Amino acid sequence: MKETNDHTGMLLPAEVAAYLAGDPILNSDLSSEIEFRGGVLIEGSKDGALVSDRKRQFFMLSSTNEAYGRTLLQLIPKDVEIIQVCQEHLVAPAIERFGFTGQMPCKRVAYLGSEPIDYEPTLDIRPATPDLVPFISSYYKLHDEPDLTETVERGDLWCGYKDGDFVGFIGRHPEGTMGMLYIFEEHRRKGYGQELEMFLANHILSLGEMPRGDVWVDNEQSLKLQEKMGFTAAATLIYWLFHR
Repeated sequence: MKETNDHTGMLLPAEVAAYLAGDPILNSDLSSEIEFRGGVLIEGSKDGALVSDRKRQFFMLSSTNEAYGRTLLQLIPKDVEIIQVCQEHLVAPAIERFGFTGQMPCKRVAYLGSEPIDYEPTLDIRPATPDLVPFISSYYKLHDEPDLTETVERGDLWCGYKDGDFVGFIGRHPEGTMGMLYIFEEHRRKGYGQELEMFLANHILSLGEMPRGDVWVDNEQSLKLQEKMGFTAAATLIYWLFHR
C-alpha cells in the first residue's frame, strides 16, 4: 500500500507515513522535507525513516528501534558534514561512524493550530534584500554570507522596522525550521522578537506548512516564549550532529 504525496508526487509507503505521523512534531523535518522540498526517502519502515534533501547532502534520521536506526546510519555517506537524529540512542553510534565533534540537543517546537496567531502588528516587516547580507552576517554567526545569500534568494529572511529603524530579523533554515532571530540590543525587551516569530509562523501557515523550530535545550527564555505563542514541544529532544 502506498500513499501519494500531494506536493511532490512521491509515493510514500503507508507504514513509513504512519511512523512519521506517530510523533508529528519530533518527525516534522522528515515529513516536511519530503512533502514540500523534494526530499528523498532513502529507506523506511514501521520502525523509522532516513530522509535526505534532494541533493543528498543533508540527512535526517528517526528510528525508535535502535538496531534499525544503526542500520539506517550505514546508508549515510561517511563524508557527510551534518545530520539530524531524533532519538538519543542514535547519537553515540552516529558520532562513532562519522567522527562528529559537535552536537546540539534541541527541543523541537511546533504550532499545531490551523488558524493564524492573532496579534496586533506594530512592525513593518519586509523581505531582506541582498545588499543587507553583509550587515546581517556581522550579527548572525551560524550561517556565513553565501548561506545567508541563498536564504535571501529563497525568500526566507525578513527584516523588521519600527518608524524606519531596523530593529531585527528572522528567517527559515534550509530544512524549513524557524530561526535566525536577532533583535538589535537597543530594541530589545519591546516584544519585537515575539512579533517577528508570530509573523513568520503565520506566513508558514499560509503556505500550508506546520510552523516549527528548534530551541537549544538550555534556552528556557525561548521555550517560554514558544509556549506563550501557542507552540507545543515534542516530548523528547532532537540532536544536530556536525563537524566543528
